[in-house]
Amino acid sequence: MKIATYANARTTLEARKGVGKAFITAFRSGAVMGFLLAANGLLVLYIAINLFKIYYGEDWGGLFEAITGYGLGGSSMALFGRVGGGIYTKAADVGADLVGKVERNIPEDDPRNPAVRNRNLKLLHFIFIFKHSLNLFFICLIKLLCTQVIADNVGDNVGDIAGMGSDLFGSYAESSCAALVVASISSFGLNHEFTAMLYPLIVSSVGILVCLITTLFATDFFEIKAVKEIEPALKKQLVISTVLMTVGVAVVSFIALPTSFTIFNFGVQKDVKSW
Repeated sequence: MKIATYANARTTLEARKGVGKAFITAFRSGAVMGFLLAANGLLVLYIAINLFKIYYGEDWGGLFEAITGYGLGGSSMALFGRVGGGIYTKAADVGADLVGKVERNIPEDDPRNPAVRNRNLKLLHFIFIFKHSLNLFFICLIKLLCTQVIADNVGDNVGDIAGMGSDLFGSYAESSCAALVVASISSFGLNHEFTAMLYPLIVSSVGILVCLITTLFATDFFEIKAVKEIEPALKKQLVISTVLMTVGVAVVSFIALPTSFTIFNFGVQKDVKSW
């Protein structure tokens, strides 16, 4: 959230130099959460697996069933992140924007509504106290409006950054844990093939490297000079990442997976062979 807050101001300043500078600043700051989320989730999951191996030993089935709690913790964190941001944001909207709309017919984020602009609040606070010497009631009212602005800003940060990030982390952790559980009851788990067992994590690590290379195409290899070039640049990201990830998964599958293995499909053992 701190990085996003700083990035908002820096993007505004860079926009004075051109669209390309502003796009690069915004894109790099947005990539921070994506890389940190995937890298930290992968690192913590790998550390948890090795720590649980000390306790469970050769019982790989029990080990990876216990690892599913990692995904549950991610979902619980996402729940509170989303709810916390929603409480902050909606409380501020009711106290500021909605009151202005209902009682004064003021549009949302209108400068005439002092509860939606920090600059207006500071100016009103200065004028009311030093020029007109209003009583304590009006001073407290201005303080309340300042609090609503803070709640609105904090709610946007918590809901849109921490909440969304934790939601993505929960999905990422759950899908990785589910793949590990499926692999633990296959021939990988029975034969204790650790490299093949960690195939989902290896694919995720390859995805991090692919994304790192792909971001260079948007920030370093090609320069954005107009607003109309932003959408094609983002579409190019999707195409390049898809191509690179397809090649990366093929290489990882050839190296990490054996030529044949067995999995259990609804209780039925099924043989799988490469290609």
